[in-house]
Amino acid sequence: MCQVCIGSVCPRTDQNQAEARLATSAAGILAATEELEANGSVFEAVSGRPAATAPALPPLAPLPGSLEEALAIAQAENPRLRAAKDTARAAQSGVSVARAALSPTVDLVAGYEYLSGGVANLFTGRLPTDRSALYGGAEARVPIFFGGRNVAEVRRSRAVSDQRMSQVSDTSRAVAQDVTTAWARWKAATATITAARAAVAANEKAADGVRKEAIGGSRTVLDTLDAENELLSARVTLERALRNEYVARAAVLAATGRLVPEAILAS
Repeated sequence: MCQVCIGSVCPRTDQNQAEARLATSAAGILAATEELEANGSVFEAVSGRPAATAPALPPLAPLPGSLEEALAIAQAENPRLRAAKDTARAAQSGVSVARAALSPTVDLVAGYEYLSGGVANLFTGRLPTDRSALYGGAEARVPIFFGGRNVAEVRRSRAVSDQRMSQVSDTSRAVAQDVTTAWARWKAATATITAARAAVAANEKAADGVRKEAIGGSRTVLDTLDAENELLSARVTLERALRNEYVARAAVLAATGRLVPEAILAS
């Protein structure tokens, strides 16, 4: 036992533990600095401005009242799903156009003609006479021989239409999955925020109590450092939960099709 040890308590051990935790904290700071610089470079590449000038996050529009409401909104307003439905309707119109080539056609014709009498007759001496004619009627065309081309075009159009309808179903399921996933993450982040705030409040009281007890000698410096570390961890958890809640809320709006410029309210 070293000379400075008193009973079973050795101050050198506390010092070594404090130095080890200081080194661990320094390593954590270096890792956080590296991540900050990397994220800053990504921000600058996307926005064209330094990360130090990043504005505060703008408030977002409120979310739907329930998951069922969010799913219903997504089925009606999601841009990816709306594009798939428009493509399917265009494919159905293509089938109608292809079928029209197999049907008889009726055209209405009308016209007006002006006929000049030409030059004067040299033998009779009669002057030329001008005439005009107005005509109209209907013209019917009935296809008799197709050669297989028009029938093949109808089949091709039907196949394309069926494919587009299948894509609508796949897109609808994918959109519903995106909404459900984003909603679950938002709910989890909201619950985490509540728990993290309670943890921060409790750790603030605990750290304050440990600092006061350390003055009286009933707590060591290492106990104080532990309490401060737990408080810092609780605050970090709260900040991450706030970030995750914002991202999840934006993801819900994006999945429902409502993440538009109007949804990002002016701060």
